[in-house]
Amino acid sequence: MSMAPAPHAECFSLTSWLMITLMMLAPHAPGQALAQQAATGPGPIKVEVVERYGRFMLLRDGKPFEMRAVSGFDELDTAAAAGVNTLRTWSTKHLDNGRILDEAHARGMGVMVGLWLGHKRDGFDYSDPEMVKEQYDRVTAEILKYKDHPAVLIWGIGNEAEARGGQPYEAIQQIAEFVKEVDPYHPTATVLAGSHVDRITAVRTRAPSIDILGINTYSHYANVAENVRKAGWTGPYIVTEIGNNGTWEGPRTTWDVPIEPPSGIKAQLYRERYLDLMANRRQCLAAFPFKWGYVPKGTSTWFSLFHANGEPNAVVDQMIQIWTGRWPQDRSPWVTELNIEGQPYDSSITLKPGTVVTAEVRYTHADPHTLDSRWQVKPEATIASGQGSQAINVTAVDTPIEVIDPYTIRFTVPSEPGPYRLYFYGYTPTDRLGSANAPFLVASGP
Repeated sequence: MSMAPAPHAECFSLTSWLMITLMMLAPHAPGQALAQQAATGPGPIKVEVVERYGRFMLLRDGKPFEMRAVSGFDELDTAAAAGVNTLRTWSTKHLDNGRILDEAHARGMGVMVGLWLGHKRDGFDYSDPEMVKEQYDRVTAEILKYKDHPAVLIWGIGNEAEARGGQPYEAIQQIAEFVKEVDPYHPTATVLAGSHVDRITAVRTRAPSIDILGINTYSHYANVAENVRKAGWTGPYIVTEIGNNGTWEGPRTTWDVPIEPPSGIKAQLYRERYLDLMANRRQCLAAFPFKWGYVPKGTSTWFSLFHANGEPNAVVDQMIQIWTGRWPQDRSPWVTELNIEGQPYDSSITLKPGTVVTAEVRYTHADPHTLDSRWQVKPEATIASGQGSQAINVTAVDTPIEVIDPYTIRFTVPSEPGPYRLYFYGYTPTDRLGSANAPFLVASGP
């Protein structure tokens, strides 16, 4: 995948380019988060959107603030050591009555504070004045409660509230206007589901008090810069969720279940997509890897950059390398392959009930003799159409698994026909994780 700037990216003078490079693009050693440039006294810290050196940027307390951002609010010590200076929440309930703001500020971080707006799929009707008024009263009270905290960076007014035909734009505008009236210290943003030209246009024309456009995107990340241009959005934007393809996006097996790449392949995807998005230095302020934490949705590892007990995976290592210029001293296993009977994880594997088969995994950056390898067979979870974010909990099948060597097992295929998935988890002695899984179909016949 090309890492060259997008075709529409601005050309800079040599002087401007050098200034940008020296001031903001140089890697930072662990713990040297750029947020530490900001004031640390009580009260709000002023954040401004400005255009300088041929690009948009944030000033925080009057100083350039280059966001090193994550979607999430967990594993804050690891984030701080990685040079992260920006967290994102989806609603104020994630602030835990201000605790997350306090913890972020103590680590020199700012927070894009999410203000949750109703979704059509959950029954919210933006043509109902009473519902809109009740929501407005709730959200404005949240703004007043937190606006003077020094960790507040940006107000995120709504997350994908327009999805599935929702029409939240006037409601977003009303809340953004309220922010402008009561809080001169923090810019406004709203987050869309993808970079659809009509939705970006709607924000531009119907919610003009939005300062920063937010976009969640996965497989269609390469369309963002061009769609922003087509929609006539000339201001800054942030890509508030990036990652490997969502469970709803493919690729899929012939029996229509999603295929998840191994953790090492995911790390490569995150790198490619992050750098591609950040190539538009004129408008793109930041890209937020999703999710900085553990979120068992789709599978336990699909969106999670950490496992259940805080074990980081290869994506975390890759982002640390991008942000700091250095790999962590202890690396997570870089898993690149998983096959069953020689068939790769993405090849629509079909097995006969009750047979004994061999599975192999391949990984680097881990000592196979000290890696704690764990294998499970689980029935395939059912994910409703468009509901790739729903939590999935399924119990492992009680089937014999024989360990042959650090890379290889034999297991007995379940006797009940249907879709299953073989999972591999490899834990290092320093509690870093490599993972992979392979969907397979148990079917009788030739």
